[in-house]
Amino acid sequence: MCELAKQWRVALAVAVVLSVGLAGQVAAADEQEQQILDAFGRGITLYETGDYAAARAAFDQLLTMEPGMQTALKMRDMAELGQFFEMKEVEELREEAERLLDLLTRAARQRKRAVAEPDRLVADFQSPELATYGNARIELLGHGPYAVPYVVHLLKLDAEEEQTVVARAISLLAELHPDACLPLIEVLSNTDSTLLKTRAADVLGQIGDPRAVPALMAVLEDEAAGADVKGAAEDALLNITGRMPEDLGSAAEQYVDLAGAYFAQDKARVGYTYALSADIWEWNPAGADLAEQVVYEEVPVYLNYQRMATEVALDGLAAEPGNAQLQALLGAALVRQLALCEFFKGADMRLGGKEVTDDIHQDAAVRAEALGVQAPVVLRMLKTPVLAQALRLALGAGDGPAALYLVKALGDKLAASGPGALEADVAEVLAAALDSGDKDVRYNAAIVLVAAGPGGELAPPQKVMDVMGAALKAAADRNALIIMDNFQMRNKLVNVLYGLDVATIESTVLEPRIESALALEPSVDIVFLAGNVEVGKFTRIMTLLKGDPRTMEAPLYVVVDPTAEAPRMSDYEGIADVIGPDALRTEAVQPIVEEQVFARSRSAFTDAEEALVLKAARALAAVNPLATAYPLAVLEPPLVKALTGYSEEVSAAAVAALAEFGSSATVEPLAELVSGDGSVALRSAACRAVAAVLKRTGAAPAEDVVAVLKDTLAGEDQAMRQAAAEALSAAGLPAGEVLALVRTEGLGEQ
Repeated sequence: MCELAKQWRVALAVAVVLSVGLAGQVAAADEQEQQILDAFGRGITLYETGDYAAARAAFDQLLTMEPGMQTALKMRDMAELGQFFEMKEVEELREEAERLLDLLTRAARQRKRAVAEPDRLVADFQSPELATYGNARIELLGHGPYAVPYVVHLLKLDAEEEQTVVARAISLLAELHPDACLPLIEVLSNTDSTLLKTRAADVLGQIGDPRAVPALMAVLEDEAAGADVKGAAEDALLNITGRMPEDLGSAAEQYVDLAGAYFAQDKARVGYTYALSADIWEWNPAGADLAEQVVYEEVPVYLNYQRMATEVALDGLAAEPGNAQLQALLGAALVRQLALCEFFKGADMRLGGKEVTDDIHQDAAVRAEALGVQAPVVLRMLKTPVLAQALRLALGAGDGPAALYLVKALGDKLAASGPGALEADVAEVLAAALDSGDKDVRYNAAIVLVAAGPGGELAPPQKVMDVMGAALKAAADRNALIIMDNFQMRNKLVNVLYGLDVATIESTVLEPRIESALALEPSVDIVFLAGNVEVGKFTRIMTLLKGDPRTMEAPLYVVVDPTAEAPRMSDYEGIADVIGPDALRTEAVQPIVEEQVFARSRSAFTDAEEALVLKAARALAAVNPLATAYPLAVLEPPLVKALTGYSEEVSAAAVAALAEFGSSATVEPLAELVSGDGSVALRSAACRAVAAVLKRTGAAPAEDVVAVLKDTLAGEDQAMRQAAAEALSAAGLPAGEVLALVRTEGLGEQ
């Protein structure tokens, strides 16, 4: 009978349903069930006869016996509402009653954070005076979830004369609905009071929010929990899910499901956040204020879902510490928080329709610093496959910055583990990262695959090399920004520039789109802008381009169709030239690119780009060209590019790689490095690389290469002369001639 009653949803139909089924159920009920039925029947009778005060008292008693009984709660609230209507019949109370009914009907929730005079408010809530209680109830409802810490302790009252107050508390908490869910979960999971834990479970069942399911399952699995608590948790789970607990899986599985919903920002499941901040509810066991109560931490709205994913994962790990899915969710959510804070500490944008203020920047910077300490500690604790799973989660979320952080962390862990640490499941995730929309994620994933799996058996070898080649060219690439709405014209120019070895960044003629496109690239070498644009918009775009450090110095070409309207270009400074649509062909664009792009020194790459090229070149040191599936020839052109224009560290790493697998085509670029003005160490390494390539390929060097080596042999540095002698010997110079040169130059006499 109790279970049947819990399924009823329409309070006005209760009397009818009971009148049909009550008599047949009594005989089968035990003593407790009989008492519940008697109280319920008495309350219904009193309600039907209009004795609302007595009806409410009956339902208060019933809620004390069975706090999770939803129909009893509904009838209790209806009886209380009847009392307010009765007040209207009394002349001196009518105005007050109408005011209270109006507030209750509108259910105004102002959600004021600060609860003024909480002691007075809680005392009024317990008042026997209906009007005093009604005012306090409405005021508490106006505070939404922030009223919970002041009301929840009333659930611990157990004296008979206090049960009306308990029923009031249950009613108010249930009316708060999802607002009370998260604070009550903290109470359920942390209080040592069996009575409070039991009643918190009952109220969560009344509320019916699925977010409570994992915590309720954890109570059922807790061996130390008493029968009353477990019974309340089981009833609550049935109310919320309509299923028996044994059909729901384990608590850990439920925590994985809920943490995953927060991580994926599944708002339909975990709720929406409309303000600029959100609340994280926590247990406060020993605080100066609200000790043994729930408190909240206010966090920026952009962090809410990932912070909640972190908290839920931690709760789940308390239930099952070794759960790999929860560990992965914890790591991924922490890193996503870090990436978000790193972004917002310098973001120049709008959040929730408002400008991001200095306060938000500073708060994000403080949080980023703290997370920058926490995240690495957690990631170091994760096993390699779990860390790979965290990466998979970040990739699935499309979070490039977080995925990049996790790729690098995975690379560090694999490097520390030594040869053979890369396993198939981890390689599979890294291979998936090769398809990321974030180029840095792709580049770093390829580098990790090569460094940790030099044999190339665990990932698509050609694809890895293609991405690795792009990584090696990353800093040397020339970038053109194309801003056009005309799709065909834009595609035509993209194809022309691609054929001229110029990468493109594309955008429509909208300022936000241009800003987004620029945010993905550290530098721009040339800009092509559509000129047939409304004057105001064109002016704003010109201002944007001339104010952005990536484009302010880049040559700007405006493409104007003379048959359509366009602003007067002479009114604008900084335009290199105006060209027509017919000029968007290789013959016309190539001279522009050669003069404005390739003839200029490429010094705009960032330290991060150079570090990436160095990392890529050094990763090749572990690859044995005779024992790998990687088509290393793909990397030769970008490695040759890396010989000059960078730091000597990068050049030296490129020299070392070419010495191992470079073709005869690399001899001349290496010889140019030998004759350059680099350090002795770099030039000596290049000289030995020439020797290695010549020995391996058996190629005959060009005369200018031989001349460079002979000039080097005539130099003053002994190490250089030794390297040159080795290279000349490898070049096929007869041994006698090499010996004669050595004697002539006095090699070894110093």
